[in-house]
Amino acid sequence: MAEKARRPLKRALALFVRAPTPGQVKTRLAPALTPEGAAALYRCFLLDTVALAMRGRSWETIIFYTPAKARRVLRDMVKEPLELISQSRGDLGERMSQAFQELFARGHRLAVVIGGDLPTLPLGRLRAAFSALEQRPVVLGPSLDGGYYLIGLQAPQPELFEGVAWGTSKVLEQTVDRLNRLGLEVECLEPWYDVDTADDLHFLVSHLRLLMASGSRELPQHTVDCLRQLGLL
Repeated sequence: MAEKARRPLKRALALFVRAPTPGQVKTRLAPALTPEGAAALYRCFLLDTVALAMRGRSWETIIFYTPAKARRVLRDMVKEPLELISQSRGDLGERMSQAFQELFARGHRLAVVIGGDLPTLPLGRLRAAFSALEQRPVVLGPSLDGGYYLIGLQAPQPELFEGVAWGTSKVLEQTVDRLNRLGLEVECLEPWYDVDTADDLHFLVSHLRLLMASGSRELPQHTVDCLRQLGLL
């Protein structure tokens, strides 16, 4: 008898990642880090974010990556048996919109997208996001830089990603404006932080020191080891 095709989990978690190429990732960490140091740190961010995602058993984790030629590099780096899908063309909004359409076309009913650089994000935020999507069509996790670190949907919403000034402090404001125009209810998670600038990096180091001093069992070990190698922790 032929083996039945595996049914997708109801929930999907998409990680939006880049290949950790020097000069192509975390460029705003200069001059605190060299391009090589920034790429090494991003690689550790990615590995810790994957480890975080894999701790959730109620969703399927899928990596959406760029550039397209980075598949082998990422396959060798990420040891977990996760599916790798090349991101579509276009700006960040177009790529996220296409990713959501792909996830729902595959049969997932709830989908969440996060970046691959959230090593300290509490697992509870991901669980809270999916729980919120059981009740509301959209969930957002605002970031301290004016954007968002997480977005979740019950169905494709391409208009939500149109006309947004990606990479600026206006992202969250403009997204909320579109939510209101579309009449979509939204659940708001607690804010979190990105690590894009030297100031963000200093905050991350302080946060990790606090976690270690408190005896936390949820340390992002790859990131901790990398920062120690870089002489920052």
